[in-house]
Amino acid sequence: MATKRNLITDDPRWKPFVARYAHDPVLFAQEVQGIYLSDQQMDLAALVAAPDSRTAVPSGHGCFAKGTEIMLASGDVIPVEEILPGHRVMAANGQSSRRVCELRRGRENMYRFTYNDGTSHVFNESHILCLVATNSKGRRTAGDKITVTVREWLTWGEDKKRCHAIYRSPVRSFDRAEGSLPLPPYILGVWLGDGHASAARVTTADPEIKQALQSFADSTGTLRLKHVAKCGNAETLALSTTKWQDNAFINGLRDAGVFTDKHIPDQYLLAPLADRLELLAGLIDTDGSRDCHGYDFIQKSERLARQVAWLARSVGCHSTLKSTTKVCGNTGASGTYWRVTIGRNTDAIPVRVQRKKINNPNSQRRNLHFGIKSCEPLGEGDYFGFVLDGDHQFLGGDFTVLHNTGKTTSIANLCLWHLLCFFNSNTLLTANDMDQMKVTIWKEIAIAKNRIKRGPHAWIAQHIDILSDGNARIVGYEKEWFIESKTANAQNANKMAGRHADDLLIIVDEASTVPDEVTTTLKGALSSGPGNRMLMTSQPTKTSGFFYDACHKLSIHNGGKWVPLRLSSVDSPWVSDEALKEWWNDYDEDERLVRILGQFPENSSKFMMGRRDAERMYKFDAPIIGEGDEWGWMILTDVALGEGLRDKSACVAVRISGHGEERKVEVMEIPFFTNNIRSNKLPYHIQEAGQSYENVSWGVDAGGIGATTCQQLEDLGIPVHRLLWGNPCFRKRNKQRYLNLRAQAMHQAAMAAKDGRLIIRTNKYKKLLIDQASRIPKDWTGKSLIKVPEKGSRAWEGMKSPDLWDAICFAFIEGLDYMPCSESANDADVSEKEKLDSLVDDALAGVG
Repeated sequence: MATKRNLITDDPRWKPFVARYAHDPVLFAQEVQGIYLSDQQMDLAALVAAPDSRTAVPSGHGCFAKGTEIMLASGDVIPVEEILPGHRVMAANGQSSRRVCELRRGRENMYRFTYNDGTSHVFNESHILCLVATNSKGRRTAGDKITVTVREWLTWGEDKKRCHAIYRSPVRSFDRAEGSLPLPPYILGVWLGDGHASAARVTTADPEIKQALQSFADSTGTLRLKHVAKCGNAETLALSTTKWQDNAFINGLRDAGVFTDKHIPDQYLLAPLADRLELLAGLIDTDGSRDCHGYDFIQKSERLARQVAWLARSVGCHSTLKSTTKVCGNTGASGTYWRVTIGRNTDAIPVRVQRKKINNPNSQRRNLHFGIKSCEPLGEGDYFGFVLDGDHQFLGGDFTVLHNTGKTTSIANLCLWHLLCFFNSNTLLTANDMDQMKVTIWKEIAIAKNRIKRGPHAWIAQHIDILSDGNARIVGYEKEWFIESKTANAQNANKMAGRHADDLLIIVDEASTVPDEVTTTLKGALSSGPGNRMLMTSQPTKTSGFFYDACHKLSIHNGGKWVPLRLSSVDSPWVSDEALKEWWNDYDEDERLVRILGQFPENSSKFMMGRRDAERMYKFDAPIIGEGDEWGWMILTDVALGEGLRDKSACVAVRISGHGEERKVEVMEIPFFTNNIRSNKLPYHIQEAGQSYENVSWGVDAGGIGATTCQQLEDLGIPVHRLLWGNPCFRKRNKQRYLNLRAQAMHQAAMAAKDGRLIIRTNKYKKLLIDQASRIPKDWTGKSLIKVPEKGSRAWEGMKSPDLWDAICFAFIEGLDYMPCSESANDADVSEKEKLDSLVDDALAGVG
């Protein structure tokens, strides 16, 4: 138990604090945390703050101007508008990464921030700036790092603005595989600075350079350093070998891709820190000149100059780049040159030429802080941002530490507001995926506590104790006053429901995925009192269950108690018109409802496609693959469990053209659909099915007994695409939409049928195929990923395994490729006999 003077209730500041903020979590966010909420976040906060509130939030999907460069963890630099979920950006510490979870788009007032070194960024007014205090005054200590929105920064006085700067960070390691370098970094730097672009020669007047070249030549065992010409005080040295031996130096230049093309290859630019320092030393020892505190590097090549500036920043130096015009005194000819200045921390660069070494390194500034010189309003414009895990800080392309907009800010703010403003309050957090909650909401809660410590109410932060197991408590009231998190299952729900407090806030994240017995048990724990509140948030993926009911029959619109707050991307200030158009064109009707509009899917859309779309696959008189289209033959087989069992092995011959979501497929033949083939004979039937086609490829279900079938086919010399559609998708775009390859292939096949990109040109098993294709159930995960329910579940409504439709859907599975065929598109057609055979086949299928 804490001593009495340390209790929050004994602090005379606490009661005025409660009086000001207990009824206003928006004001709490602004004044206690120093953050500003969006309109939608403010609506949510107001609903939850209402006495005895019940809030259900179905939702659809601070930032940068277009073109702002962002550094990936790999070291690659891309514009912010090309950032995608799943990308890993370089963390602010320069040696770890942060994962992009979601994107943010919209329009807002924009501002250009220009720094003392001449560089600049354009931010929207809700963007969070990462700043560092440059001097000490009052509670402010030099070196303290804070975050503040542009909107709040604009309200600061001139002195406060002047005493805070942006800051940059070096990169200690990039997230990429390390390999051996073709040449030592220092030697490459020497050649880039004073070497001949198309020869193994270097011109230098410095004995240290000559010694480094000699040591390198000796280390190869085949090279020798030879004097070839005198150039004033300098001499040209050649790294040569005997006539019958390869020149290791030239080979290294070629392997690096720089022979006749001077630049810094990525493998050096993104190498480990020690190698980058050696490379920079070689460049400075040759083409650099020293001044009192740093170096100048003059280059005719803009590309090389920009790379040198980036290299210097990557190792912790300050660097600027400017163009300059130089005129020849003899001829009057002029040209544009590029001047790179390098300062701060230059003593870390291991230069070898004595006259290039900094005499008094202690006189240098060590920090990478840069004051804000000006802020220019630009009017309204588009901004681009994203949500990260971790501390939400990362590096821009110029190594400036930046901050993203966190989606969990609202929940974290509500948790701390409830904890600090209500005596002996209990806050219960639950979700199906507690690990995800710990790396998102709980990290945001820890960050929010640190914001409080830097604000005007810093005194109250000492009373919050955040534990590593996803719990927090008020010091001295550990058993009565807390935030608790539990996985959403029946056992934990009963334990949480056993908690009773005058002020109880229950938050259920991804509520669509939480079992009804959990949500109803938690709801039952709430007494009818002003201090009892419950919030459920989720993407609206299910048209049944307690969350769905809370938004419909249990809502205030139908005489219930729940207030539904639909967060639509159409109404969101974070989403641009361009992004909405792109999503609208990419998604099907259900995805538009769930992901864009924040609405529940329609009951009529519980199947991948309807019967009308399935019948449409048979209504094409002409091929959809044209004469000019590249296409190929493929034999696709779904393997049954064995002879005589209820499911059947299905084999289809298809023509395929194109890739991804533009793929066209024509089903030409169905060689067999039966359960009368022994498993050890099946490979021979598959082989026979493809014998009459040119450049045919084979795709075979490799799950279960299919793995043996694949091996037997390979033993017959047939290269097989092994299809395992229980696996997750590989493409990022598909990972964002589908639970696994099965859902991806079946959904893409349905989309193709609706778009007229999938037709069936044989009438075999027509009735059966229409029945199977129109009854594939569709469901959603809690993260709005499309999934196919388990076979045999209630969603299948008693339908048998759709083996024949499965085989056709294989044509759309991600990564399946074909060999182009030279056969004319008109050479493949359906025979009249085959059409007549369909009646018999349909009759047999009906019996099976």
